[in-house]
Amino acid sequence: MGMVSRGADLEFVSQYPAESEVLFGPLSGVEVQQTRVDGTVVVVEVALSVNMVSLTIEQVVGKMQGSHQQLVHLLHD
Repeated sequence: MGMVSRGADLEFVSQYPAESEVLFGPLSGVEVQQTRVDGTVVVVEVALSVNMVSLTIEQVVGKMQGSHQQLVHLLHD
């Protein structure tokens, strides 16, 4: 697991002390590899990936704003 796919441990601020919580960054992908039942616990094994080529939300919004501004200028002309 590389630094890009490593999540932030939030167990110390969890509302439920018996549960572990991890926060993953934007554009993180989770692919279920396997599931099993261990006693009364459902265990889900996953593979993580990060899409480094997709636009961020800010980039998408900026691109849309630019398109709208171009349309307004076109209509004005």
